[in-house]
Amino acid sequence: MSSDNTLENFFSVCKSLYKFFRKPTVAAVYTGEKLNRLLDQRWTGHLATVTVIMKSLEHIVHLLREIEDNQTSAAEVQIESTGILKAITQPSFQFIACMMYQILSLLDPPNTALQAKSTDHYTGVRLVQSALVCVEELRCDSQFDTLWEKFTKDRETIEPLAAAPPKKRGRVMSHLRDYVVDTTVGHRPEGLGEKTECKILYFSTLDSVVGEMTARFGERNNKLVEALCTLHPGSEYFLDANKVRPLLDLTGTEMKEAEFAVARQFLQEEMSQSDKNWTTQDILRRYCEPLAAMPTVLETLKLSLTFGASTATCENSFSTLKNVFSEHRRSMLHKRKACLIQIAVEKDLTTSFLNPLPLPPPTTCFFLLTSIAPY
Repeated sequence: MSSDNTLENFFSVCKSLYKFFRKPTVAAVYTGEKLNRLLDQRWTGHLATVTVIMKSLEHIVHLLREIEDNQTSAAEVQIESTGILKAITQPSFQFIACMMYQILSLLDPPNTALQAKSTDHYTGVRLVQSALVCVEELRCDSQFDTLWEKFTKDRETIEPLAAAPPKKRGRVMSHLRDYVVDTTVGHRPEGLGEKTECKILYFSTLDSVVGEMTARFGERNNKLVEALCTLHPGSEYFLDANKVRPLLDLTGTEMKEAEFAVARQFLQEEMSQSDKNWTTQDILRRYCEPLAAMPTVLETLKLSLTFGASTATCENSFSTLKNVFSEHRRSMLHKRKACLIQIAVEKDLTTSFLNPLPLPPPTTCFFLLTSIAPY
């Protein structure tokens, strides 16, 4: 059983379910939680959809059965409801829903943090690595048994469809009767059982997730990320000149190992006197003047904060552009459009400009009025 194809089919059914429940005639009688749209570039919608399916599966199945038995419904709606009902009442669909909810719940915290503007690269990498460790811990028999027990308990609340006719049994080719056939190509092995097949799918899915995350966010395979992590005060190799070198090579800055050695000794002594959890921002705020004598170190620390871990700012810029450059504002010049977008993006500053100045206290106003009153 291929995990990639199985999961792709699962989310395809979820997309069909979302489109079906958007029909006005279906949405008017549906009482469960609203299904979310699935986007390939965002996994937040996948977790939300799986969560709704697990919570409202009983309502969804009940409504699909009513539409299937209702003779007044349109023929295409009945046919579509019958197909979706058969798909979501399969044991494999319900097991995949439980499995994906468990995996995506662990990936949700780093996903949420990576969408924030204030998340730096070091924090993002550490969160992803922590989530990766949690996903790796799921790959054991005890975790599967716990998930299987929960799955069998939840499945009892859903009434299954009529049993499907038995599949055609495979037969051994006549020219292979004199040989011992261990495995065959293109045929699924018989007699594995439902639990064994789900277990194979469970472990193969975890292997795919761990492999993909390791390839994308592997700290050892990314020298630039390692250099950024070295600039964090909590790193074991804080301000190690050899590990910071890839970042300086990227910007074309000359490496001065003496400055890094002095800065490391100075900052470690200062941070050891406090129990505070230091960050790069704290160091720049407090020790900006002493670090001015070591310009390479100061520039490198500032440079580390410019590497964002999310695309939130970029996405906000495009959203703002869509709001400013509307259908009724197609004739504006580029300079005016750029200024309007800048005002909209920096709305925190522009809002402070619009706030009126605070009025002086009443006693001051009375003094001013009496001082300028004519005798």
